[in-house]
Amino acid sequence: TTLVGSKWRPGKYSLRQQADMRKACVIKGIDPKSIGMPEKSARKIKMDKPPKGHKHQRMYAQKQAAIEKNLQDMPEKIRKWKEGLAAEKAKTKSSLPF
Repeated sequence: TTLVGSKWRPGKYSLRQQADMRKACVIKGIDPKSIGMPEKSARKIKMDKPPKGHKHQRMYAQKQAAIEKNLQDMPEKIRKWKEGLAAEKAKTKSSLPF
């Protein structure tokens, strides 16, 4: 689009067509500016912040920390569980000798 007077006018050729014409000029050895082509615009990189990533990647460190914490408490949890099993077994055991 170009500003003509006070109005914006659409371009005569699409960006795809302009790219094709630019490539044809380069192949034939003609400078694209010499035939009135605009300069090739530089690509804009819109990376102001790092990529978000997948949730499992973002949460990996927290998950590993929780696993480590639970593994440290595991011997105590196993001991309590075994005590509970022994208590349940003792409850169901008959007091009669036979």
